[in-house]
Amino acid sequence: MMSFGQVDDLSEGGLGLYCPQALDMNETVEIEFQIPASKSSLRFLGTVRNASDSRYGIEFRDLGMSEKEELARACRTLSTVQGH
Repeated sequence: MMSFGQVDDLSEGGLGLYCPQALDMNETVEIEFQIPASKSSLRFLGTVRNASDSRYGIEFRDLGMSEKEELARACRTLSTVQGH
């Protein structure tokens, strides 16, 4: 089932996700998102590690080297865009 949400607090290990669909703890989810100022989207598998109302903590899993590099690049891009 596909659901839309909003990514919050992206890191190289996971992300925060606001999602109207209920997710279960330890559930495997496929996350796809687009980085601001980028035309490409990133897609990863993750595991729901915590939940509070409609905000979920997702831990990325089974990342290959290229995916880790994509995430690192995305985090640097977001840091620059946000002025950190």
